[in-house]
Amino acid sequence: MSWQPVLPSQALQASDNIVAGFLHGEELALWRSVDGVAQAWENRCPHRGTRLTMGRILEGRLSCAYHGWEFEAGTGNCSHIPAQPQQAAPQGVCVKTWRVAEAQGMVWVSSRAIGTAAPALAARAEQQFCRSLSVRRSGEALQQRLRALGFAESQPCVWHGELGGVPATLYLNEAKADWTMLHLFARTADEAAVATQASRRLRDAIEEGA
Repeated sequence: MSWQPVLPSQALQASDNIVAGFLHGEELALWRSVDGVAQAWENRCPHRGTRLTMGRILEGRLSCAYHGWEFEAGTGNCSHIPAQPQQAAPQGVCVKTWRVAEAQGMVWVSSRAIGTAAPALAARAEQQFCRSLSVRRSGEALQQRLRALGFAESQPCVWHGELGGVPATLYLNEAKADWTMLHLFARTADEAAVATQASRRLRDAIEEGA
């Protein structure tokens, strides 16, 4: 699947906070520029490797906490170096960026530089976001447990089954070797409420399973 839900939209405030996220093992820095557009960047400054989540947002730019290098929203290009204010920023120095779209109250990130267009998310518009779960299991171990619990994989990283007796969809996002994020969706608001109540039991069943 080329688009993956990563973070609830409400977690990001325009020109305010920088939040860590993951996309299949890649550590991301997620933020909004002053115009409210969500950004998903590699969580590493190309200068000295400092995590960009430690930095700050200056209007349309993200500033690294270590030496203050500033990178432009949208492109990730370096545009200003405080220690060299009279010199132009070096060309070719930029942060790795991902394509971002927002739907169903979630920030979705594309795992491909060129791939499925954002409008493809409209096909999922009927789904209601329930909650995100952090599970202490590798992606492979988690998938084995989901099969044992009656879930079936419809496409890579997308699983379907029932929670609390209602249909539910799970999007799997392996953050680290022993840690996977589950983003849970249901068809209607009422079903989402039921699935949300049942989600803690699902996590317990996954983590307690052999």
